[in-house]
Amino acid sequence: MKSKTKLVINIMMVVLCMTCLYFNSCVQKQDDQKSLTPIQTISNEDIQTKIEQWAKEQNEKKVKKETQKDDADNAHDKQLEKKWNELKAKVDRIQQQETPPTDTNTSMIQEESINNMSSKTQEPISPSGDFQSNDEQDNVLKRLQQWVRAWCSKDIDTYLSMYDPQFRTPVKMTRKQWEKNRKKKLNKKFIKVVLSEVKVDLDSSSLAMVTFKQDYQSPRYKDSTIKRLILRKHNDVWLIIEEKTLKILKSR
Repeated sequence: MKSKTKLVINIMMVVLCMTCLYFNSCVQKQDDQKSLTPIQTISNEDIQTKIEQWAKEQNEKKVKKETQKDDADNAHDKQLEKKWNELKAKVDRIQQQETPPTDTNTSMIQEESINNMSSKTQEPISPSGDFQSNDEQDNVLKRLQQWVRAWCSKDIDTYLSMYDPQFRTPVKMTRKQWEKNRKKKLNKKFIKVVLSEVKVDLDSSSLAMVTFKQDYQSPRYKDSTIKRLILRKHNDVWLIIEEKTLKILKSR
């Protein structure tokens, strides 16, 4: 009897101990969850706030950078447009020389303007040959030589690189459409281009007008035209900003 009683007591003690251990573990687990949950919540909120703040700062920097770039581009465009208008005005004055004005003062002003413009006429330009770069006029002519060489060799990448990013494409034609059209026209069995009666007029150290007679020949087409190029110096490189045919002398 005593042994049975002792056994029951021992079992009850074991059950009680296990119950106490289970209860303590549950309480500890709840305490851990209570202590961790606020930390995780605060950490997530802090990270989210920092991400939003960083994104806002980056967006502000981007907007500021774009605004500065737009302002710089607008200022550059205005300066280029001013030089463009000045060059056109000088071209008009040169053309007016064909009809001598009756006003003596006007004649003197026009004569002085022409004398102030640097002009140079060269021998015919063909894909072969080269120029010595002694001054800016020679640099323009050398660039013209490279343009003819790339055209005749059908080196489309070099040819297109001769044109300024702000090149005035034909009306209702984007730069991409114009480049696609030029690639198509350069896809011929052979191309021959010879320039003669070349004349360079420097309006400034960064803007030049070149007029010349162009003899063009391909397998199915041939013509002679009077053409004008306007070039501007960008990063020490002369680039074509306008290309215009002034007169068609003959074609077939």
